[in-house]
Amino acid sequence: MTTPSARRPATAPRRSSPWAFLALVALVALLLAPLAAAQKAASTTASSAPQRAVVTTMPTSKQADSSPLTPATSGNSAQCQTYSGELCTGIVTYPIPATIDVKAMATLVAPPMSQLEMEALQSMYPMCADAFRRWLCLSNLPKCDLQGTSTSPPTRVCLGVCTDVEMYCREPFELRNRSSVLPICSDPKVQVVVDKSSSCLAMANVTLGSLVKNVPCPQALVRNPRGERTKTDTCFGQCCLPCPAINNFYPSGQIETLNFASMIVRCVSSVLSMYLMMSYLLLPNKRKHPAIIVLFFAVALTFWMGNIWFSFPTPRQVQCATDASSPDGLDPIIQATHANNVLCGIQGTFLMFFSHLTIIWGTYLVLNLHMTAVWRSNFLERHFHVTTLVCWIWPIVFTLLAYFLEAVQYESGATCLIDNEWANRLFFYPVACLIFPSFILHLVTFFKIARASMRESASQEMSTSRGDTTTGYGGSGGGGYSGGGGYSGSQTMSGGTGKPRGRHVVKAVKVQWRALMLAFIMLLTFSAFWLFYWFELQGFTKAKKDKEKWFVEWVKCMMEDKSQDECAQNVKPHVPAFPLMVLSDMMVATGGVWIFVIFGARLSIIYEWRTWFADTCGGRRNRNRDDPYANYT
Repeated sequence: MTTPSARRPATAPRRSSPWAFLALVALVALLLAPLAAAQKAASTTASSAPQRAVVTTMPTSKQADSSPLTPATSGNSAQCQTYSGELCTGIVTYPIPATIDVKAMATLVAPPMSQLEMEALQSMYPMCADAFRRWLCLSNLPKCDLQGTSTSPPTRVCLGVCTDVEMYCREPFELRNRSSVLPICSDPKVQVVVDKSSSCLAMANVTLGSLVKNVPCPQALVRNPRGERTKTDTCFGQCCLPCPAINNFYPSGQIETLNFASMIVRCVSSVLSMYLMMSYLLLPNKRKHPAIIVLFFAVALTFWMGNIWFSFPTPRQVQCATDASSPDGLDPIIQATHANNVLCGIQGTFLMFFSHLTIIWGTYLVLNLHMTAVWRSNFLERHFHVTTLVCWIWPIVFTLLAYFLEAVQYESGATCLIDNEWANRLFFYPVACLIFPSFILHLVTFFKIARASMRESASQEMSTSRGDTTTGYGGSGGGGYSGGGGYSGSQTMSGGTGKPRGRHVVKAVKVQWRALMLAFIMLLTFSAFWLFYWFELQGFTKAKKDKEKWFVEWVKCMMEDKSQDECAQNVKPHVPAFPLMVLSDMMVATGGVWIFVIFGARLSIIYEWRTWFADTCGGRRNRNRDDPYANYT
């Protein structure tokens, strides 16, 4: 028996549903979605990679040749780069536009000077070297703003950087004939690259000059301990002529040798002058008129020559200003004045006083001889107290003027004296009023005595009584100051009949050769010293203050690393002549020697010293008062 289900046909197909197909399509799409997303991400990465490579590529040299002050700018970080050069290291610490070729810019920014010039600039003018380097770097390498937009311009250099170059570099650039390199801040071309706003480009809180390496000064120059800002006549930036300045313009050691020789000669002069002073101070018959004139003259000359002892052991102690911070206590560059060196002030004041005193007493001596021999007048003797007061007041007046005018200072040689500006008015003009008239007066005296001697020799009548009348310049009773050959009436008016007149001229010379020699030595010494001080030294001082061309050329020679001897030859026509310097210095230094020869080198003084020692020590107390040397002067 069969069932109904068995009786259905097994092969009959069933109809398909559309929902199954839709489900299959959805499944395939779901499986392919991640693959499509991956392909899209890969394509996006591939398209962005070439764009970044273009930004980081350095500009070509052709692009670098364009003006660095007007680059193609972009404010974002993609348009900036870091400076990697050497010249502007420490200055350009900010990002710069990526369009600037740093290698090509190095040649543009490099200073337009040689290596030797740059080293000299760094050693002598570090503030200028620093300011000029900052100007070159900051003006050519503007700052790129990392936070700006694509149209943001770079930050430009401050106007103050330019004015620093103008302020500190004018002198050194003119010194090297490089004025064309100096930027002119008011120039329209410069105004384009500078920024006057508060957001300009500069180096804040960095001292000017601190970025320059420490380079030693050129040969023969020394570093100014007070820095470049301190201006003096002998400084070029922070490198200066060592004190004393005049020594540097001569071959090495030449002036030092002259000063040492002058000091030795002055010491000898001071000792010989002291011998003459002690002779007229202690020996009998030397402290009354007219011998007392020589005593005062010898006292003044002794202290004048003795001033050289202030310069021992080294003359620099009166040539240079004192400086407690210096190892030797002396300033390396500033010369001495009475305000910055007490020893110089004392020496200069003493020299002013005793040089005036010596000359006025020498003039008084010649004037006394003239009035006695020519005018037969004892006016000066009768008014000796008044004339003596005048002779002592004269130097006091000029010394006080020099002191209150602050005119005492070092100029040349081994001693302090007086500033060139006041030298004529306080020393040379007053002294000239004494020396030149005294020399003329003595010439008149000489010819007067010679004429009287010749006239008297032609006379047949001679009065023996006239020999008893003396003028006080010799003889047995006058105690005169010119020795056994001193002028007297008997010596001048006597003479045998028929003697040649030439013999009487010679006799007149013998009578007054001491006063004649004194007047001549005073005139020669004064003239040589005045010529040197006025024509030679004053011109040098003016050139030093004004920094004349030859003075600048000498500094250029030093900057070229040449020796002092070689540079001294280049400026030889412009500095005081060395032979005249030697003549003037030695004429003054030998003053005591000449006075000793004129008044002290006599056998009569030696005899009187022997007698004085004998009397002082107790012997020969009853010596013969009629001894012909008793009143010999």
